[in-house]
Amino acid sequence: MTDTQIAMQSIAKQYQDRPVFFVEHALGHYTWSKQREILNSIRDNERTAVRACHGVSKTFTAAEATTWFLNSFDNSKVITTAPTFPQVKMLLWAEINAIYSTSRIKLEGECLSTEIKTDIGDHYAIGFSTDKPARAEGWHAPAILFIFDEAKGMPQWMWDSVRGLMTGGLCRWLSISTTDGVQVGENFHSIFNDPKSDWNRIHIAAYDSPYVTGEKFHKINMLDLSRPDIFEQVEVESSKVMFQIASPKYIDQCSKDWGKDSVLYLTKVEGKIVDAGADTIIKLSQVMKMIDNSRQESFNDEGQEEAGVDVARGGTDDTVMFRRKGLKVMDKSIIASPQLPEKEKLYYISEKVEQFIGHDKKIRVKIDDTGVGGGVTDIMHRHGYNTVPINFRAVANDQDKYPDTISEMWFEVGRTIGEISCDASSRLQAELVNRKEKPLDKKGRRVVESKKDYKARGFRSPDEADAFLLTFYNPNSMKTPKMWRIQ
Repeated sequence: MTDTQIAMQSIAKQYQDRPVFFVEHALGHYTWSKQREILNSIRDNERTAVRACHGVSKTFTAAEATTWFLNSFDNSKVITTAPTFPQVKMLLWAEINAIYSTSRIKLEGECLSTEIKTDIGDHYAIGFSTDKPARAEGWHAPAILFIFDEAKGMPQWMWDSVRGLMTGGLCRWLSISTTDGVQVGENFHSIFNDPKSDWNRIHIAAYDSPYVTGEKFHKINMLDLSRPDIFEQVEVESSKVMFQIASPKYIDQCSKDWGKDSVLYLTKVEGKIVDAGADTIIKLSQVMKMIDNSRQESFNDEGQEEAGVDVARGGTDDTVMFRRKGLKVMDKSIIASPQLPEKEKLYYISEKVEQFIGHDKKIRVKIDDTGVGGGVTDIMHRHGYNTVPINFRAVANDQDKYPDTISEMWFEVGRTIGEISCDASSRLQAELVNRKEKPLDKKGRRVVESKKDYKARGFRSPDEADAFLLTFYNPNSMKTPKMWRIQ
């Protein structure tokens, strides 16, 4: 046996006992404290749960854990899952494939798009989505690691399946997720809110990033490639490492865009589990469900086509238009006020709206008629288009519940947003979840805060949200609960 083979035998034992050493030595990766905490928790605890903000390498760490476990334990299996197949393939398994292509050592098996195959039939790693439950079978091995990526969206049957398999041998379970959209009462929520939870719980906020704290990254330098036992462990200043995790600039921008008291900031930056405040109209979980719907190829897009247009008054406001077919958003367009011509601005906007709907005069176009939008309504009406003027300040259809149309639109459309399919932009997400409910008026009716009050809290005009809600608002049938019926 050569010196190199002897050295590798010694190193292999360290790989199994020290997942952080495996990541730094075998894979050649930099590590930081939260990354190391997760890896060591998987080694030391049967169940590890991680709630994290965006942009702190949680999925990358899960990919490292997958690679470590499969390559360190004989006849082991790693089962990874996420709510949808694109999440499986494009997130966690994209990272696993990258690790296999850049590793310092030869890793076990052949890494495919969502699977690692080895020469041993029962020794493998596989990724599948919970919308394809046929893949959920055959989970028995002397050593097995389950990984729930984006665990907040995992169905109950999947939690029950894995719980039933945590019976003996070396069983480990990692549930990791961002916190935007976590709903009260679901399994991931209970893990972090039940004082009797038996999970080792880890929380990562953007403030924990080395680019914020000044923490140094750890790495291992190989001094002789033919002798893996000859190396040095070093620390590297964060300023010298290009790592895609949260930075002060990212945090500052989120603060400016969303406000530090907003649900988006609390979840995406602080990693807190917050679905809604006491005065929230639209929950973040509803918006995330709407985004999830947009990723489902089978989502039903049958039904009438309609459009909603919020016309800007100028300044920094935007003219925004959405078009839908049934409950599926098909298109969106934005015209920033500075882009408007000096003269005949309303004719310019009208022409853009007509182009946006493909000059189809059957499509019902609902336009904010409160201010300058009235001019666009008139022009398009003269051109023979099916325009519906909606004055936000007008009395509501259901005057017993709401004092005005804008309140009715926000509450009635808002309550069933989870039924819609829309790949909402970051701006639209922020505008939908940040608009607040005012105290009930003297008649006990629900009231949305004014645009003036909303902007006074530091936000730009909610143009995207108003146009989006207009698109789904049915001014002719608001008194019935069937406003979503496709006509």
